[in-house]
Amino acid sequence: MRKMLLCLTSFGVVFSSVFTGVKAQELGDVQAEEIIICKDEYTMLLDEAKNYESKQKSASTMSTEENARYVEIKNAIENYPNFIYQQQKLSDEELKAQHYTDQQIAAIRAFNGDESLIPLASASVSATLSATEFNYNSSSNRTYLAIRLTGRWSGTPAIRSQDTVALRVGGTTSNYIETSSSGRVTFDNGIVLTNLNTLGQTNGRLFKFGMQYNGSTMRSFQFTYRGFGDGKMTGSSYAAAYAHATILANVDFGIDFSGRSISGYGLSFGIKSGYSCMYQSFKSITSYI
Repeated sequence: MRKMLLCLTSFGVVFSSVFTGVKAQELGDVQAEEIIICKDEYTMLLDEAKNYESKQKSASTMSTEENARYVEIKNAIENYPNFIYQQQKLSDEELKAQHYTDQQIAAIRAFNGDESLIPLASASVSATLSATEFNYNSSSNRTYLAIRLTGRWSGTPAIRSQDTVALRVGGTTSNYIETSSSGRVTFDNGIVLTNLNTLGQTNGRLFKFGMQYNGSTMRSFQFTYRGFGDGKMTGSSYAAAYAHATILANVDFGIDFSGRSISGYGLSFGIKSGYSCMYQSFKSITSYI
């Protein structure tokens, strides 16, 4: 398997450059290819601020809404050291209860205002995308594909608003049509929510969920999507993305399906203003399971 892993932990790395470096390809070019993009929350905020600053350079002024969002993001960046100082007041056991790793805890303990330590002490997302079904049914002349995304936060994010997950699939000979989907998010207090705000689009589904519930922070998640395509498909692709809010006042889904193609079969994600992509993965499959 060819694998490319991009974990952005330096605040000097701009996420948009990853998008422009990945172009649409045919199945033969991306055989068993996996593209994973992940980052910490602080780097996410810096990247989002740079996106707004880039817009400002290319236009005379930002819109009133864009400027308000930019100011909120800049304030979040400036206040992030204070958030880490608040985390320093917690014991190691309390930090571990928030699923901080040993490396993150060490960075929190060592933090003295040094900006280079902020990404290391910041909360981050890890996730796994996999196919759970890919088979051809000769009696119905249909190919079935099911995928699952699981993941969790390591540490507690400073911004706890409305986040979005997107799942999408594509095939060699036809588009897939959804047969079922599900989402579940688990909070630190053990509460599990499955009745999430969802939106279905062509061969994919969006899920939106709050990062806070009854005073508890969302810790882990699992999302599934299953669909069928007409005919016998010898290969398919599937992708997922997780958009984390950069501002608190978010009411729309943070992802749409009209963004850049990430690879093969026209699969694409567009991250909306006020959000940044914490995780993205693309995979292809050619063997029935």
